[in-house]
Amino acid sequence: WIATDAAKNKALQFIVLVPLVLTYFVGPIGLGVYLILRLLAAQKLKLFD
Repeated sequence: WIATDAAKNKALQFIVLVPLVLTYFVGPIGLGVYLILRLLAAQKLKLFD
């Protein structure tokens, strides 16, 4: 899901790599990291628009 969502939102691949590795090793923590990064990216985009 993380990789598909990141591709759909055109996220940078090296930024998505960390949450993917974390998800593989520690499960929900990696998903949480990805969701936090996604939220921060969305807020950053809103600030500049």
